[in-house]
Amino acid sequence: MWKSSLLNENCTVSVLNRTAQVEVNGTWVIPNVPSNMGLVRVRATCMENGVTRSGQSDWLTIPTSGSIDVGNIPLDAFEPSPSAVSITFPTTTLTAVGWGGFY
Repeated sequence: MWKSSLLNENCTVSVLNRTAQVEVNGTWVIPNVPSNMGLVRVRATCMENGVTRSGQSDWLTIPTSGSIDVGNIPLDAFEPSPSAVSITFPTTTLTAVGWGGFY
């Protein structure tokens, strides 16, 4: 069970493509979250009176078993997910034709 005091029943939370409805008291349960994915964020979306607000937790590591306290998830203050990822590497020039003799 996870909890954030800033969220309520008008909110949903997501982590690693899993989503749950927040309870009135700010708690939620998302079972079977993989613990080997490195640092993740919990993202929250709340809709009240026709207004949608979103936020995210700090970076955290999912424990292998048990529960964690995510802490407060401030709404309207978040970093958007990356829209692209690029990988660069040094340019290598091949100087000879053939196999090269490596086995």
